Amino acid sequence: MSLEVALHQRLVTSPYTRRRFWDERPVIALIAGDMAWIIRDRGLLPASDGPTLGATVDAVIRCTEGDLAAMAGGRAPASVSYTLGGRSGADRRKQACVLLVLAALGWCGPWPDPSADPEHVRLVRAAHYDLGIGPTDGVARLFPEGGPLPEVTVRLTHGAQGIELVTVGLADVIGRPEVATVVPGRGEPRLGFPALRVAALAASEGVLTRALPAGDRVLRTGPHPRFPDGLALPNQLTWLVRVGWA
Repeated sequence: MSLEVALHQRLVTSPYTRRRFWDERPVIALIAGDMAWIIRDRGLLPASDGPTLGATVDAVIRCTEGDLAAMAGGRAPASVSYTLGGRSGADRRKQACVLLVLAALGWCGPWPDPSADPEHVRLVRAAHYDLGIGPTDGVARLFPEGGPLPEVTVRLTHGAQGIELVTVGLADVIGRPEVATVVPGRGEPRLGFPALRVAALAASEGVLTRALPAGDRVLRTGPHPRFPDGLALPNQLTWLVRVGWA
């Protein structure tokens, strides 16, 4: 199998680059030595003007031919770098796309890897959230200091539906999902924390179900509509679960 075919197969079959990624219509240059391609339209296209691509793409990935061959074979490269390009668009979305391309190409090494670099997990999760949820408008602890799950934080995003709260760090443990909820309109973000806390504790104990009793209330759960195929992280394929009171 040629290097180009191997790279193309990784891009179109990777769990990191599902429909949500391609719906962004990314345009990313990949340069390795004298070889240059453009990643776009669910494919890998030759590029003849590699040195001058920066102004017309979202980002430029640069590596050696040896590192490219390693990634095509599912091995982590020794060194890869990227710079954001001059194409119009938000920098956070450009960066999210280029990080997911790198992950798809093998930058994080074999997948899934339960011992994956925690920094890779953090970066890939943030990239998914930037594309699927929106920008980070605030960060808070899931529980007050001294409470359970001290490693888990909550990311807040103001959107058309309201304020979306999503956990960060719950899925650092294999077998756990991340969980999200929405506070409608311009409501107080703290109103979403009880549902998140119930769901996160249940997930940490392996008892998160579609209808979760919590006192005299029931918490409904289901796959997040923006992540119907799951949440692909370097350490596992898990879920982003959206929760809300029945």
